[in-house]
Amino acid sequence: MTRALITLSLALSLACAGGKDAANEDSGGGDSVIDTEDDVIDADGDGVRYEFDCDDNDASIYPGAAEPCDQRDNDCDGSVDEGANASFYADDDGDGYGRDTSEVLACEAPEGHVSIGGDCDDNNRDAYPGAEEVCDGADNNCDGAADEGVTRTYYADNDGDGDGDPAAPISGCELPPDAAPSAGDCDDNDPTLNSNDADGDGLASCDGDCDDNNADRAAFCEYATLSGEFIVSGGACTYMVAGEVADPSTACPSCDFGFLSDGVQSTVNAGCTLSFSAMYAYDIDAASFKFLFLTSSGTYYELGPFPGTLTYGAGYDTLSFYGASRFGQTYEGSFTLLP
Repeated sequence: MTRALITLSLALSLACAGGKDAANEDSGGGDSVIDTEDDVIDADGDGVRYEFDCDDNDASIYPGAAEPCDQRDNDCDGSVDEGANASFYADDDGDGYGRDTSEVLACEAPEGHVSIGGDCDDNNRDAYPGAEEVCDGADNNCDGAADEGVTRTYYADNDGDGDGDPAAPISGCELPPDAAPSAGDCDDNDPTLNSNDADGDGLASCDGDCDDNNADRAAFCEYATLSGEFIVSGGACTYMVAGEVADPSTACPSCDFGFLSDGVQSTVNAGCTLSFSAMYAYDIDAASFKFLFLTSSGTYYELGPFPGTLTYGAGYDTLSFYGASRFGQTYEGSFTLLP
């Protein structure tokens, strides 16, 4: 009885041992179950266990991977393309520069965007950083100032003579109204005085030219002496005259003037006054000449006005006149005027 129990116990032990080996043989033997489990732990073979890999089906995605610009979270930090995006800016005017306030991050430039910002006026294709500054009232080079270094200086021209007041400069791109490009006017309230030198004789009215429309009137405007000859009634009485200026031509450019002179009969004829003193006056605007006689007897005679012509010369001027007086005689003469 005891022997039979020992035999049965041994048989059961052998049966159990034989079952484990059979199971191992059916499953392929060895540690194949553990290998299969390892494959499941890192499906994409990138060396990172699945519980740490945010995409265990892509070997390029795992913690610490490089982050290229591909719209994916390559390094498993919860962000997409961080540090790999580039900045782009909307460029509405197509000048190659975008406005900073329109910055977007992207892998490639969106339509209508460029990689360079800094455009201060994205509606003006002539305005961008580094552009040439032109005189147009705009900040072309985006430095915060408009038209710097390209404006011209003009000058206020109150009297409209084309010459400006040097004390009243005006900066601009074009000539403003009531302004002139030059600044030499010595009196901007008098159009007859300026530095224009209209007749090209080297002297302007501001320099003393009292007739800037005549190139022969340059070196002098005021006369100092008068000399010459005049005849009465066709030569019945002939007189030589000479005198000093009494009323200088200070009202240039009209150049009216007056002389106080003495007259002497050059050929003694009966009925003619031998000598006299006279005041001569010329009105250049009216082109008329007149004179006032004072005879030796103390009698005054005002003669004229006669039509007169002033001819300009390089070193002297000539005054010629001809006409009938109120007493019936004719007067004709020619005087030389010297500065």
